[in-house]
Amino acid sequence: SDTLIRLWVGNDVQISLGLKLSLMLYSAVYLIITPFNIFINGVSKIRLQLYAAVVSIVITIPISLLFIKVLHLGPPSVMLAIVCSTIPSGALWIIQYRKLINGKATGVWNQ
Repeated sequence: SDTLIRLWVGNDVQISLGLKLSLMLYSAVYLIITPFNIFINGVSKIRLQLYAAVVSIVITIPISLLFIKVLHLGPPSVMLAIVCSTIPSGALWIIQYRKLINGKATGVWNQ
């Protein structure tokens, strides 16, 4: 990544290993859950996504502050907080996808 970063922004910017690792973790989580999200959007069953997004937005900032002020993780804190708030949503999307595929989705799972 150092070569790509140097080509992109030059030598003036140094990115810490912690930030690189947190970005890598975010990318991995995003790549895993996105296909499920796209499928759910495609079949217009997005109510659960709406609820999960609101919860995710509300908890991201407090988690970031916890990581910054209590754990002293610095800039990677924001990405790690986003990962922490995205994983539960992703788990819901995987469950919803499986319910939809198996024809067992009822209630909020089918809305």
